[in-house]
Amino acid sequence: MKIGFVYLGPLKYRGRLFKQIQTLQQAGFDCMLVHGRTEPVEPDYSQYSFPVLPIRVIQERAKLLTLASQLNFDRKASRLLEQSEVDTVVCVGLTSALAGALAKKRNPRLRFIFDSNELELESYSSRIKQIVWGRIQNHILAYPDVVMHAEQHRLDYFHQTYKTQAHPFLLENLPFFRETNSQKDKTEVVRCVYVGGFMPQRHCAEMLQAFADSSLPVGWTFDMVGFYASRSYEDTIQQLLMGMDLERIRILPPVAHNEMYQLLTDYDIGLAFYENTDLNNYYCAPNKVYDYLQMGMPVITNDYPGLIDIVASNRAGVCLPEVTPQGIQTAIKTIEAEGLSHNISREVRQRYSWENQVERYLQLFA
Repeated sequence: MKIGFVYLGPLKYRGRLFKQIQTLQQAGFDCMLVHGRTEPVEPDYSQYSFPVLPIRVIQERAKLLTLASQLNFDRKASRLLEQSEVDTVVCVGLTSALAGALAKKRNPRLRFIFDSNELELESYSSRIKQIVWGRIQNHILAYPDVVMHAEQHRLDYFHQTYKTQAHPFLLENLPFFRETNSQKDKTEVVRCVYVGGFMPQRHCAEMLQAFADSSLPVGWTFDMVGFYASRSYEDTIQQLLMGMDLERIRILPPVAHNEMYQLLTDYDIGLAFYENTDLNNYYCAPNKVYDYLQMGMPVITNDYPGLIDIVASNRAGVCLPEVTPQGIQTAIKTIEAEGLSHNISREVRQRYSWENQVERYLQLFA
């Protein structure tokens, strides 16, 4: 069986996509990818174990030109799928899903899986964008055999809100299982980390302020690993840092998905926050939370439904009702005093591992 994936956007950090392809290849399937390239410089596609057919997509400030480029990508991608004679197509994200719908419309025997990793309509701030892509999504949803979601509450909401006959399927953003795990003994050193985009909605300022307090124990340190979402927010953070004691704080560049475990070996506690601006954030399914747990690291995060199910229910960290510097400091003290890292057992890490859902995933392609 030949399976074609379609994805529009920067490719380097798409761990969910790579894990799907790797799983299918190990099971003997032939996989290829049609990539909507938004990177200014073409990636080194030779590093991947599957063929990639790139199509340049222009992301402009002019919204109509961007929309036209995205729709043109879907049209071209559907033709490439047809020429490649794939049996199944997996479209990752709403902006790629139209390609699958067009291909399915021409070939009803094609199996079409829409990987709706995000609640994208709910995350759009522009009302016009919501209307335009809402109509496109309604058209798309007449064609998929399966719609995948990364979080149970997202799945429930999506299939209660949108009309589709597609089979709902939960595929969580889980990491590969890591056999060895060093649970941290109580010491004076507490190394904390945040991995992800630097933006106001991730409470980066509050995290930095929590560790700029000179009254904290000397052994407490904090690294922010990732990239700035905008130049203006970079300026905001740099201004904030100018008034801080930076002995315990570092800003580090992002790492690729296959380097995550190596990065996290240096830390004890992971931080992950999402501002409740929309349902996509409220029903968040963050890779980093699962990565932290796989490394035996307690998590400090929000008290949203999915995060409570993962973190609070397993006593694997602290879910904060409000993100403040003082709340973060108190959460660290709670984790240390109660030894919450010891609750992240091998069984917990197996539950939140990619391998735990591989068999169900492969059944989609049987």
